[in-house]
Formats: sequence, C-alpha cells, structure tokens
Amino acid sequence: DLFDRAVELDPSLPQSWVHRGVLLRSMGTYEEAMESLEEALALAPGDVESLTAKAALLASVGEVSDALKLFERALSINPLHTPAARGQVICLVRLGRYKRALSLFRQLDRAGDLQPRHHLAWIEALARSGQAGLALARLDEMSVPEVEEEALRMRAQILVDLKRLDEALEAWKRIKPEDRDTVLSVQGQILYLLCGQEASALALSGKDLPAHGQLDYAYAAVGGAALRMGQDERALDTIKQ
Repeated sequence: DLFDRAVELDPSLPQSWVHRGVLLRSMGTYEEAMESLEEALALAPGDVESLTAKAALLASVGEVSDALKLFERALSINPLHTPAARGQVICLVRLGRYKRALSLFRQLDRAGDLQPRHHLAWIEALARSGQAGLALARLDEMSVPEVEEEALRMRAQILVDLKRLDEALEAWKRIKPEDRDTVLSVQGQILYLLCGQEASALALSGKDLPAHGQLDYAYAAVGGAALRMGQDERALDTIKQ
C-alpha cells in the first residue's frame, strides 16, 4: 500500500516503481512486478537498479539467458554494482558457464561481496567443473544455518561424484523429510540401493511419482529391488512409471 501511494503521488519517480516491483516479486506477483519495473525503465532506461531488479525477476521465473543480458547491461553502466554482479555470476552457474563464473566468484570474494547462497553456487560451480574435492573442502568450511538444507543436498551429490556412497547416504539422511522433494526422495532410494540396503530403499515412498525423464533409471532400479524382495505389485507399478 505504501508503494502504491508513492506511485499515485508522483508516477514520474522511477524509484517508486522499482520498489513496488521488488515488493511484488517478493510476494510472487510476477506479472504486476514486471509491469512496475517496465514503468521504471520507461522513465529511466539506464537506471541500474531498475535493470537489476528486472533481471532478478526474469531469473526467478527461469528466463536465465535474458536475465544475464540485463545484469551485464547494468554492469556496463556501473561495473561496481554488487547486486548486478552477484546476479550475473548466479546466472552463469545456472547456464553451465562455470569457467567464467569461477573467475567472477574469486573477484567478488576478494571484495567481500559474497553471501552464503553465493558461496554455495561457487561450490556447485567447482563440483560441476570437475573439482569435486575442492568443492567438498569449501563446503566443510561452511557452517551457516540459513543454507544448511541446501548444503546437505550439495554434500550428498558431491560425495556421490567422489564415489563415497556411504558418506553420501549419511548426508542425505540428515536432510529433513519435509524438505525432500520427489527428485531428492528418489535419489535417496538410489543411494540406499547402491549401499546394499534394499529394504530401506523400498521403505521410502515411491508412489505417485511424476513422469521425469531423468528418473527413468531410478524407477527401474527401485522396481528391480521390489521384484527381488517379492513385492511384485510394487515392482510392476514402479516399472510402469
């Protein structure tokens, strides 16, 4: 309401539109947020804060390539704008451009501009660029409650990459059940199977899984385990999925 009133009082102020757009984005009202940010940019096309806010909105709805272009445009105007630099490097990681991302992470770290979630993205970039050992070492150095669940997910995956499956399973077990989405639950089943604990794998819920091409191997593995344990109906249902 406050930002609505500010816009009504003087709709020629781009900052009022930007603040309104940022607030709407935080509330998940993306369409209205975009309209506000477009109004801000119509008033001030080169405003770095407006460009950065629009880029963040695009990134949050999955338009990562377009978001990256806007972050880079903002940085071409003000190379020292930290929010744009952080957004840029996160987009690079999401797009798989790890070499450039790692270089920028080091620059941001030297300036003290990284928050815990950016450190996690840095660790992800290291792991995905073949530096799993270094990624795990950096993860061991972190102890930040606000990203604990994300860190556990990442630890489990890195340990799988390092073929340290028992440790990966222990990391997975530390993730709260309410924080395990479908993909993570299936990953847990696979870890149990790889560690030879078929009964525990089958004890996890495997029903009502959505169609997901990347999980085909998981359905087959869980179905095979059910078949070996004499759970024919469960095996058939899972393999059909």
